[in-house]
Amino acid sequence: MLDTYRTFGCENGEPTFRYSLLDGVQDGFLINPTVVDARTEITTELLSADGFVVSFTDDVGEDRQEVFKQREFEKRFFADATNQLLCKTFLENALRDPISGEIGKSIIFAVSQHHAAKLTQILNQMADRMFPGKYQSDFAVQVTSQIPEAQQFTINFANNNLLGSANFLPDYKTSKARVCVTVGMMTTGYDCQDILNLGLCRPIFSPTDFIQIKVAAPAPTTFSNSFSTRI
Repeated sequence: MLDTYRTFGCENGEPTFRYSLLDGVQDGFLINPTVVDARTEITTELLSADGFVVSFTDDVGEDRQEVFKQREFEKRFFADATNQLLCKTFLENALRDPISGEIGKSIIFAVSQHHAAKLTQILNQMADRMFPGKYQSDFAVQVTSQIPEAQQFTINFANNNLLGSANFLPDYKTSKARVCVTVGMMTTGYDCQDILNLGLCRPIFSPTDFIQIKVAAPAPTTFSNSFSTRI
């Protein structure tokens, strides 16, 4: 099997043409993200070489320890307080829509579909307290493969009519739903021109995946903030 470089006659490893993210920023087509690094004691220890150590007494009364690593967050190790803190930090730091003043349109990437459902629930609960009567639990929407019409949700979000239009300003067309919580959707090839915030509430191990999330979701001039958790 030939690799891409050999297929297109670039055996020296140099592509025929390269236009990087940095080039796009320098030419004024893209904007570098502003990163908010939100971490808890648990996520910090999960990042460490030793991992997060949990001490407990088993059913027969013996003291035991279990170690969790970064890949086990929200898979074998669950921390509701951590999810609450991440959502709270996101809402406090997210860029606001420059016209309506509400939370700017955002995409949050979760570890799993179950994790996405939990984050969606927490965000809706917090938004109902922050903006009474504005969203009726339509602030955040889970957009994953198990949700019916999830693909249509991504289209509606880009077209500013996901769950209806916002009710902050009656003459301003923007999506009522402000946050899409996803896992693997809305990355490569997704174009939503007014995204203001990206939330990485999952570990990203692949540099390629990280770049795709950064450059595929926002369109030119819209990548103005990135909420990031290092887990």
